[in-house]
Amino acid sequence: MNLRKLRHNKSSGDRTKIPSGVLPGLKKTGLVVGAILLLGLTGCKDGQFRPSATPSPTRTAASSPAPVPPPNPSLGNFALANTLSNHISWVTSLAISPDGQTLVSSSNDKTVKIWQLSSGKLLRNVAGDARWVNDVAISRDGETLISGGYDNTVKVWQLSDDSLVRTLAGHTRAVMSVAISPDSQYLVSGSLDSTVKIWRLSTGELLHTLTGHTGKVYAVAISPDGQTAVSGSDDSTIKVWRVSDGELRSTLTAHTRAVKSLAISPDGQTLVSGSDDSTVKIWRLSAGELRSTLTGHTDWVNSVAISADGQIAVSGSLDKTVKIWQISTGQLIRTLTGHKRGVSAVALSPDGETLVSAGEDSDIMIWRRLQ
Repeated sequence: MNLRKLRHNKSSGDRTKIPSGVLPGLKKTGLVVGAILLLGLTGCKDGQFRPSATPSPTRTAASSPAPVPPPNPSLGNFALANTLSNHISWVTSLAISPDGQTLVSSSNDKTVKIWQLSSGKLLRNVAGDARWVNDVAISRDGETLISGGYDNTVKVWQLSDDSLVRTLAGHTRAVMSVAISPDSQYLVSGSLDSTVKIWRLSTGELLHTLTGHTGKVYAVAISPDGQTAVSGSDDSTIKVWRVSDGELRSTLTAHTRAVKSLAISPDGQTLVSGSDDSTVKIWRLSAGELRSTLTGHTDWVNSVAISADGQIAVSGSLDKTVKIWQISTGQLIRTLTGHKRGVSAVALSPDGETLVSAGEDSDIMIWRRLQ
């Protein structure tokens, strides 16, 4: 319908007449267009307006997305209970034993320290490395401690007496991350040499060297069933590998800078990653799908952890903060402050009642959930 033509015939100079009896007051006001729109008219022939054969479609309001429920504040209700200051340099990683009794920390001061988590008492010092110790992990049975460092090796320790069981050599640059399969069969290591290695823990035999990353490997993790390993790299990608044969299953590409930390939920369904792009990402591991991107940190995210019940993720950043997120909604629950420099490591106790953070300020902070 040409409304301009109905209003005025420019070629003849004649004005179209409105039929008598049709909104007589409208002619006086000259609101011809209004009359046409109100009556649903389609055109004019022999001075007669005809109604539209098809009624105008009914407009319905656009459906609104379902409201996101507010975060559960009790999930992030932690308060600072203790600060441990025995390291003399940057604390690089943390691990808590499966029984929740023991905390292990590694540092650029070349040591691994073993603490009583409940009291914060320093139990023992382990001479971890001739150079910086970058990462530690504890086996699910609580018997074995693994460390990786700048001497390019992985060390296997007996946790009960700190005795060195064996040293695994094979990487050509610093080992940045280590992980142990839940059944203690496999050990996975990631290195600045851009490779991931899978070892048989009981013998120290090198089973697979995984290549594919084009940058330094900063993070590795193993799924609870021990069948899947994941690695994060300076090339901004996360690679998913099959442990049994080292086959690359998928590559996850959503981060824009180095991936520094990885954690897998206890049910094996969720992967959480932290990156130098200042974001935390939550993935559906089996499908390799990105579920959500968590923003709020203002600097590199150096470490992430997931609670044993899979409800919360914790992240530590160079921005000096620890953030607690609700995984189901991706919402920020709480921000913990107190570190004087960047946060380099976070860990959660198996019962979810204790959160531990450590940083470049050499401090280890123990946070307890309030009842």
